[in-house]
Amino acid sequence: MKNLIKLMVVLVFCITNLLKVNAQQDFTGVWSLSTEISEFSISINQVNNVITGNHCSISNNGEKIDCAEATETTLVGLVVGDSITLTFASSFSLEKGTANIKKINSSTIEWKIITKPKGDFYIPMCAILTKEN
Repeated sequence: MKNLIKLMVVLVFCITNLLKVNAQQDFTGVWSLSTEISEFSISINQVNNVITGNHCSISNNGEKIDCAEATETTLVGLVVGDSITLTFASSFSLEKGTANIKKINSSTIEWKIITKPKGDFYIPMCAILTKEN
């Protein structure tokens, strides 16, 4: 009987730790970066491991704008652990590319374009974004 109880305690401990390791990150929210000459933001809605959202990138002091309408979906992807692999569409060229978003901590993510869209686009190749309140 004692061995059975020990086995059950170990099993519960292992299952609890396994669930913590496999817990998905929550990326829902608005994430942004602002400099003196540019702004980049993405809005993410996450349901389970599926994300949708949109982007807005303004560069060269407003001379180059690649922004989606508020209701337009330009980001679609899947959450795996602490990152998202997604497809995005440039609102400037209407062409698609791929990107990866990695959660650095609860208030910071890293955006990296993996495959550039064809044609002109004004979305940063990489950026560190912080979550807006």
